[in-house]
Amino acid sequence: MRKQIVRILLLVTVVASAPGSSAGERCGDAVDDALFQAETWKQLGTWIDAYPECDDGYFSEHISEIVTLWLSRSPREIALLSDAIESHESLKPLVLRHLDVLATRERTAAIRTNVVQRCPLGAEDLCKELRSRLDELDAEIRRERRAKR
Repeated sequence: MRKQIVRILLLVTVVASAPGSSAGERCGDAVDDALFQAETWKQLGTWIDAYPECDDGYFSEHISEIVTLWLSRSPREIALLSDAIESHESLKPLVLRHLDVLATRERTAAIRTNVVQRCPLGAEDLCKELRSRLDELDAEIRRERRAKR
């Protein structure tokens, strides 16, 4: 299955990078399929490295869903993310950016537990960054609630 996904990503990259391809043309069905088939942090890293201009609108919402779901699952996901960041530098800013207001309270609570109480060995710096982003997100949500009153 993973080999198929890598092949699809490579094929999409070759086709999408053809001369005359604009961002709008590149961010179509094949790119959408590649994102929906991502099952690991490394695959998500490969996707964002290939299609940075597609992190917008619908794609952006799906990335937020992926990021919050995976980080809320278990502390092991943080360790896997830390490993994936080594080969995909653009992955960390992507994850931090998509830890956003679209996340449910349940997910952000689970993520906070994972980064504060269950941070894997070797991922302490990443946990600190994720915790800092969660703190920013909490402040953002409080400001939005006050503005609605």
